[in-house]
Amino acid sequence: STARVLFLLSLLLLFLFFPFFFFFFFQPDDNKMKSVLLLFLLFLLSESLGIKLQDEHTVKLNIDRKSFEKLSSSISFFDTIHANRGPGNNVSADLKLNSKQLNSLKALNVIHSLVDKNHVNKRSPVEFAARGVKENDDPTPVSYHTNDQMRTYLIDLNKQYPDITKLEQIGKSVNGNPLWVITIHKPPTDPSVIVPQFKYIANMHGDETVGRELMLSFALLLCQQYVKKDPKVMTLVETISISILPSMNPDGFARSQRENANGVDLNRNFPDQFVPKRPTSPQPEMTAVMQWVLKNHFVLSANFHGGAVVANYPWDGVKSGKPYGNEVSESPDQKFFEWVANVYASQNPVMKSSWEFPGGVTNGAHWYPLYGGMQDWNYVNADCFEITIELSDIKYPNGRDLAQYWKQNYDSLFSYLEKVNTGIRGIVTDAKTGEKIKTNVRVKVIDVPGKEIRAKDGIYYRLLAPGTHEVVVSADGYKEEKFTLETEPNKATRRDIKLTKL
Repeated sequence: STARVLFLLSLLLLFLFFPFFFFFFFQPDDNKMKSVLLLFLLFLLSESLGIKLQDEHTVKLNIDRKSFEKLSSSISFFDTIHANRGPGNNVSADLKLNSKQLNSLKALNVIHSLVDKNHVNKRSPVEFAARGVKENDDPTPVSYHTNDQMRTYLIDLNKQYPDITKLEQIGKSVNGNPLWVITIHKPPTDPSVIVPQFKYIANMHGDETVGRELMLSFALLLCQQYVKKDPKVMTLVETISISILPSMNPDGFARSQRENANGVDLNRNFPDQFVPKRPTSPQPEMTAVMQWVLKNHFVLSANFHGGAVVANYPWDGVKSGKPYGNEVSESPDQKFFEWVANVYASQNPVMKSSWEFPGGVTNGAHWYPLYGGMQDWNYVNADCFEITIELSDIKYPNGRDLAQYWKQNYDSLFSYLEKVNTGIRGIVTDAKTGEKIKTNVRVKVIDVPGKEIRAKDGIYYRLLAPGTHEVVVSADGYKEEKFTLETEPNKATRRDIKLTKL
């Protein structure tokens, strides 16, 4: 152990020091200075060895810049400091400290969160335990599921609730692990009702694991509460098609690593509007998700990560394509993204009280720019409005800590999901024949320049922040139609459109 090594080292140093103390008092004065210097060097050596042998901790620190500059001038004993400018005038710093240094820092009351590197990414075998999926089983996550256990869990969930669930495999990972999606929805009996599609994706980075377990629990909870006829859940399941991909990177999870089995970061692998050339070849997990998204008509989405606690919204990149900086990069739907990010963060007590991110939200590029991300790709290429939710400072916490993250995010998961039932929606038909216009239908909002939503099979969904909006609907070979309407924060406005041929 470390204590035993330190004890033996102390005995060795004592043995080495003793002769110098003896000769120091029994040698000519002109040699005493050399002995003093040698003793001093040995002392420094012992101190450095002692420091390196002690436990190492990683501290995530968040303070204002002035305090950081004052603090940094007096903390030269820190091994390494990696500081980044956060929102406003804040500094986010990662410090690697030994136990003595950590105790000194604790006394200053500036620690935002503490991560013990000996704790992260290490799991006890007892933390892997599959849970039941029946009506009275507690959905609260208390352990992790291996990939095989997750497969069994989802199959059992589908068998237990066949009327409201659909289980599908949308692709495979590098190592052949299935990418499972469970969709929870009770189709309407009225064919005139249109239903938006919503998705939650987790575990894109294999070592960011909280979202994976929250999604398994959330899927079970929706099924349980629907069967128990909970009014809120019944409304959601009957008016929204809810798809959940618990693990986008099962290979990375199995290896406790961020990247997939090819060593590629999947959140840098998507086609990017600002940096078109990919640094890595397309990965099977990324390709499977892209094909799945484009085949469907997802309207709102979130993907879950770890390493911070914040709701992050587009853009993640900046037009210049530069790899660093802290500038705000606004998408055309900046107001909507700010609104729904705040909806999520405001229901999470830890997120909304963040020291690092005011209100628990941030523009992606203002935090740090990235390219090849899934969030921006969804918005640009699939008209799916997606945000990235960082759930925990510790990327891979112990299974026993999962319950607290479930509690923190419980209300947020529902509140964010509900927002897919806002904005405007409708069916676009030919005024003369009454048939749907299934191709090249575009929906433009005058006060949101730069973003047209494309209808699919004659059905459109246009998410908007609450307020008054002027809308233009057009299709090739038809006269466009303009109208103004008020959108509400908790209700979708149905507006069917009949277009006349030119």
